[in-house]
Amino acid sequence: MSFNPLLGVWQLKSWLLFDKEGNQHFPMGEDAMGYIIYTNTHTMSVHLSKAKRTLFQTASIFHPSLEETHVSYEEYLSYSGAYEIIAENKVLHQITMGTYPNWIGGTQERTFKVMGNELHITNSLEEGETALVWVKQEAIQHGKK
Repeated sequence: MSFNPLLGVWQLKSWLLFDKEGNQHFPMGEDAMGYIIYTNTHTMSVHLSKAKRTLFQTASIFHPSLEETHVSYEEYLSYSGAYEIIAENKVLHQITMGTYPNWIGGTQERTFKVMGNELHITNSLEEGETALVWVKQEAIQHGKK
């Protein structure tokens, strides 16, 4: 079995979006939270969230209002599936489920670089280029960044 530099649990340090005009944005705020997990069975999962999410006024987990659904969608992004490292710095995420339905059944290519205990991932979206920095977690400390 060959060395897998992605293997493990990584906590989000920063997430930047550079739009097509070159402006820098924080898609879910400067204090966004998240984890990306790569397993030895070539399964991956990523979760990204605003640090302070809007609480629902509706008591039902399955029947929020349309406004609550809209706000919730803007404050949280996740997907999971299989992954395959295809080059020294390229990984394919083969998405089987996620909050953005258009990615389900498709493949997203990411460029990555591991530097010490940090994982840098970049990719292109319709909105521009994203740059995410993740920190390797030896043991998850919930609620701490």
